[in-house]
Amino acid sequence: MPECSGERRSPHGKVLVVVEGESDRGVVSAIAGKLGVAVRIIKMRGNRLDKAVRLIRQYSDYDKAIVLKDLHCSTNTNSLEGWKG
Repeated sequence: MPECSGERRSPHGKVLVVVEGESDRGVVSAIAGKLGVAVRIIKMRGNRLDKAVRLIRQYSDYDKAIVLKDLHCSTNTNSLEGWKG
């Protein structure tokens, strides 16, 4: 699906989606295509949310912004004892 341009306006306005990785980009593109929504997909460089905020400010002419970010948290490995996956 082509990324959003000024020519093609959707009823949702201009939508910016900030993703963390290439697989996220593919998923968003497929979903947007099925819904018929034009989006601009930007891949975040790095893993910090403040970088996403800077990207959103850079594209301030967009009506909506969505950030898809993996939240990495450390878990206590003791809590996983006895789990069989």
